[in-house]
Amino acid sequence: MPAMAGRRCPCTIGLRALQPQTAAALGALVPPGLIGASLASRSVAPRKQPQQRERPQAPWHPLPLSEIVILAGAAAVVFGVIDGPSRAAPALLIGIGAVAVGTGEVSWREHFSGYRSHALLLALIPVVALHTAIVLGVNAFATFPRAANVALVAVDLVLVFALFRYLRARYVEARTRTA
Repeated sequence: MPAMAGRRCPCTIGLRALQPQTAAALGALVPPGLIGASLASRSVAPRKQPQQRERPQAPWHPLPLSEIVILAGAAAVVFGVIDGPSRAAPALLIGIGAVAVGTGEVSWREHFSGYRSHALLLALIPVVALHTAIVLGVNAFATFPRAANVALVAVDLVLVFALFRYLRARYVEARTRTA
């Protein structure tokens, strides 16, 4: 094999990118010479773990109310899909609403306590609700033109961006307050 002279075997190229502890463990499994001696014998400094924060508790703490609402909503959505939207539209809508309320509550609590950022989700919820209300409200009395819908999406994007920036700033403020 004269063409392979001086080249590395393709199966060992990715071993240089492995974490040192993984490469050291593989060093015991792989025949000598495939992994560089400096990679396999290099000592690993322990990584500093980020500070783990406690998830914020709900005011009704012993009772997992938000999770129960999400589960009940998911069950109603499954029932609505199985039974057909024409027959079970109320169950479908109530299920979607229950999942949205439960998820929104958990996201709101975690976001404003500085536990985890949910800025995009929290920014999308009121914009989607507003867009839906406008389209359904106009469709109740007239046909909603496509050009107006495109313009409304442009307004939606501006609103999402503004709400995201505001909510992200509140999260950073809560995060620094609790640190």
